[in-house]
Amino acid sequence: MESSVVFVIDVSGSMCVTTEVNAKAKIKGSGAREDTIRDMMKEHREFAGYDQYMPGQRRDTTYVSRLQCIQASIEGQIRNIAKTTPNKKVGLITFSNEVTLLGDCTKAPITVAGDKLHDFHGLMEIGEKYELMNPVHESAENIIKALWDLKEEGATALGPAMILGISMAGQRPRSQVILCTDGLANVGIGSLEGVDSNFQAFYTEAGEKAWLKGVTVDVVSIIGSECRIENLSVTTEVANGTVERVDPAQLMDPKNDSNVMHALLGRRVIATNCFSMVLMHRGLMFKGEADDEEDRNWLVRDLGNVTDDTTSSFSYTFRPKDEVDLSALKEVPFQVQMLYTRPNGMQCLRVTSATLAVTDNRAEAEAQANISVISGHAQARAAKYAKAGCYEEAQLENRAALRFMKRKGVKEDKMNEWSQQANDMDRVLINEKKKTSNTNDRRNRGDAAAYAISKAKSAKPNMKF
Repeated sequence: MESSVVFVIDVSGSMCVTTEVNAKAKIKGSGAREDTIRDMMKEHREFAGYDQYMPGQRRDTTYVSRLQCIQASIEGQIRNIAKTTPNKKVGLITFSNEVTLLGDCTKAPITVAGDKLHDFHGLMEIGEKYELMNPVHESAENIIKALWDLKEEGATALGPAMILGISMAGQRPRSQVILCTDGLANVGIGSLEGVDSNFQAFYTEAGEKAWLKGVTVDVVSIIGSECRIENLSVTTEVANGTVERVDPAQLMDPKNDSNVMHALLGRRVIATNCFSMVLMHRGLMFKGEADDEEDRNWLVRDLGNVTDDTTSSFSYTFRPKDEVDLSALKEVPFQVQMLYTRPNGMQCLRVTSATLAVTDNRAEAEAQANISVISGHAQARAAKYAKAGCYEEAQLENRAALRFMKRKGVKEDKMNEWSQQANDMDRVLINEKKKTSNTNDRRNRGDAAAYAISKAKSAKPNMKF
């Protein structure tokens, strides 16, 4: 069964805020806006025929709204999907004061409003029943037309829209929800208004529903407004997605390989409902990998959806010599057992075993170390501590990894690359530590800091040394 992509788009009033583009450019959707402005001018005859500019405003630039940037990016991705995977299903959902399910735009939309926006299970049922009927090669033009007909108004029913997107996409395993927003959820379930409330339970449950349905959830946040990435990242992390925080103008070139939307859609889900179990020699034990690990030598992880760039790493240490004497051991065994579901629905178990040579020579051991894995693991562990408000522990992780790389003799240019990341994280940790003042309250963590921590938490060992 082919998967689907559901774009969940914020059309609240703040999405009309404009961004300057450094050239006179004809942006799609500008014509309709210009018509609206001309109509307004006709109502005020004294301004008719005049271009209006603010004092100091440049006249050789184009101003595009946040929504236009999102529209341009999504149109480019829909056309690309229609070419590369024409049988994939694509759907649209929009949200402001209410949520509108447009689906693949080949049947009547459904509007969800009022008390329904506060009913988690009711929202799930509505989304599960609204089927995407046609493959994208048939529905693309209808979707694109509806996309450019969107108008900005109202508040931000983000939580209900997220649930509807997950339930609609969940009709097909390995599907993806991409939620685009610039503001704070403030209508319906998952509203983030009020600093004294704890919203993590809702966003955790949303992520768990996505995981159970084999759906990946990604959030694209527009820089310029705070949307509480701290909370939204809870869902993306559980659902094996990411949060991206971008300048809207960066979305305007859909063919650019560095385009955020292009990158998100480029990930390929190769398995769902994936669990891993790692088993080690009884003389070893996992270190800081689970709250309930109890010095055990086996570790189970719920990996959810697995893409072609998914990684999993862990830390371990030796048991005290009075418990297990390893002095006569020449090598230690490891085994990984993977339980997963293939795209065709087949459930599989894969078992891989390996042994590593034992040495008491530190330099020899470090010479064999994979720096790429260590750097990614250090970032992820530091971010895990930081997300829990343990900033000192996070700093220790960063700095220990940095010292190790210096001993390893990593080339200066690569050392600078990683140390810059470590230093950036250090600055975030120091600032957040000052702000919390031992309260350990992370609900007011700003989007920039929350984004940095979330990105580090999902760091991939992709640095090349």
